[in-house]
Order: sequence, then C-alpha cells, then structure tokens
Amino acid sequence: MSRPYLDAVAEVDAAIGALAAWTSDTVFVVTADHGGGVTSTEHDETHPENEHIPLIVAGPGVPRRHQLTRPVSLLDVPATVLWWFGVPVPQSYEGRALIEAFAQAPHAAAVAI
Repeated sequence: MSRPYLDAVAEVDAAIGALAAWTSDTVFVVTADHGGGVTSTEHDETHPENEHIPLIVAGPGVPRRHQLTRPVSLLDVPATVLWWFGVPVPQSYEGRALIEAFAQAPHAAAVAI
C-alpha cells in the first residue's frame, strides 16, 4: 500500500482508538472497499495493494495493537458482529467470526429493534 494510504489508515486507527476510549460498551469495526494503490489510477486494478484492505476493530475486549495472523475476509465482518451480539452465525454462511481478535468474550449490550 502507498505511504499516503498507510498514513490515512493510521490516522483513522488513532481516531477510532480515541472514540473507543469514551465508551465501554461499543465495538467499532472499520474497513474499506479496496486497498491503496501506488497511484490514483490503480483504483480498479488487480494487484496486492488493492486486494489487501484495512480492518480495524476496537472496543471492550479488543486488545490494543493486536494483529491477526490469518487471512481475513470482508465476509468475516458480519459473522463477527453476529457473534458479538450472541446471535448464531448460520452454518451456511461463508464468513467466520474473528473471535481471536478479542482478548475475552464480549458482553453484548441490549439492542432495541
């Protein structure tokens, strides 16, 4: 990923960390639709910089500065949100909850629907 893109990701990461410090019951999940190519004309091209995207998770039970070592898919984000709220992930769903991103099992807040 380009240096400006990585700098932008670091800035967002710091902002999410600041927001997470203000609450004890909110999990933040931030990602992007593509990575950061070296030039702006590479947005739609297939290369590693566009195939790897940032994923930031912050909040209660999430250790700071922890990096997952396995490949992660955007399909894992909905599975993780379901897991966080104690909703079973359907067996037919392709994504997997990112349980290893959390130092401890969350205590999900009640959700008004």
